[in-house]
Amino acid sequence: TSPTGSEKNMERETSSYRFILGIEEAEEMLTPEQAKTAKEGEVMMGTSPVSMQEGPMPNHHLEVQIHNKKNGDLIKEPMPKITVGDKELMIMAMYGLKSGESDMHFGNNLYLADGNYTVKVSIGGETAVFDNVVVGR
Repeated sequence: TSPTGSEKNMERETSSYRFILGIEEAEEMLTPEQAKTAKEGEVMMGTSPVSMQEGPMPNHHLEVQIHNKKNGDLIKEPMPKITVGDKELMIMAMYGLKSGESDMHFGNNLYLADGNYTVKVSIGGETAVFDNVVVGR
């Protein structure tokens, strides 16, 4: 999962966490009930999909997986804060249907025009900064 379409992730570390950022094509969002019969998509662990902004249809799926550096555990709560440029994303916890709950991450579908972005992920008083995230080029 990456902005350039290759299968590499961008990683950053803070003193307590390891963050893995992925940006790919927009994904179908599924409720747990829909996931029972679906073949692919993202299974939402919240109530319903949330939209980042009014305007164009979402064309990308941004996701961040967060690990505790001490023990490697996947962080499932609390919900982090994710910003793209100066806009805070409305996010939810989810996992890829094919990968299962070991793929637990935070994110959402959103519209991103081609360009360079700064993505910031904050949790537990720590912030990871992903500079020059290239989308669509």
